[in-house]
Amino acid sequence: MRENEPLMVTILCLVYNHESYIRQCLEGFVMQKTNFRFEAIVHDDASTDGTAAIIREYAEKYPDIIKPIFETENQYSKGDGSLGRIMTAHTHGKYVAICEGDDYWIDPLKLQRQVDFLEGNPEYVLTYTGAYIVNANSEKQRWRYFLQKRYSGDVTKYLFCKGSFIITAKTCYRSDYIAEFTHEKSMIPFPLKMGDLPLWLFLSLKGKFKYIDEKTTCYRILPQSASHFKEREKRIEYILNCQDVLFYFNSRFKLGISESVIHKLIHKRLIRNMASFDRVTFCSYYKKGIKQCPSLLFDIRTVMTFVVRMVLNQKY
Repeated sequence: MRENEPLMVTILCLVYNHESYIRQCLEGFVMQKTNFRFEAIVHDDASTDGTAAIIREYAEKYPDIIKPIFETENQYSKGDGSLGRIMTAHTHGKYVAICEGDDYWIDPLKLQRQVDFLEGNPEYVLTYTGAYIVNANSEKQRWRYFLQKRYSGDVTKYLFCKGSFIITAKTCYRSDYIAEFTHEKSMIPFPLKMGDLPLWLFLSLKGKFKYIDEKTTCYRILPQSASHFKEREKRIEYILNCQDVLFYFNSRFKLGISESVIHKLIHKRLIRNMASFDRVTFCSYYKKGIKQCPSLLFDIRTVMTFVVRMVLNQKY
């Protein structure tokens, strides 16, 4: 790639203690076959394992692609938005792709396909592809939740009724709106526990999304990460934070989405996650719910609502 060519894509890669996975991730970047110039901003957030050494190895071997940032102090734990500001300041491509250090790409034409579509369709702001779900050992998991979501066009309503169905590692989107989104995010009056849902909501208000029917990515599910937790309470806090984000965007941009639509989405996610954490407790609460409303034995939603409130001990 020649330095005098326009920079088409900036890949943003956040890394922390990913020694076991980062090599696979970086290989996915350098194997990309494109007719344009791209770069990968690999941000190591003060890892305490051997991650930084592997990043340096690839930066020396592929200096035109791998552009590392090594922190001496963990930025994520500050919770002050510094991590987002750092990555925004280093984003110079016309398009942005995201792939965190524990995920990886398996298709050498991923970026080319996505950029070709966005270049030819200016009314679209984001493309995303199919993905495999893998575990810590890169073994494919038979999960269908993410794989069945293939919405194109105006996806705002789907984000409200389905939640964040787009895996970040599958995406490529226009960088035009990054500064505006950064400003909008700074106005949200509560801490954010996730970065993808607010971004997808904001971009969906700017243009259409396109699903490309190719599996280009492996999304790794780990027991503990920024969006997956071993503790039930942290998972519940995360889900309720999603609810706050949806209510904020609905009100801020006067979208007119019914509150019941948001409650229904959050209700389903709470039920699914609580059941997966503690089936014995869940079943006991379910039986209590049946006893509390015997005349509504077949009204599952009413019973489930009771279960949610019993476990949470609060109204959401």
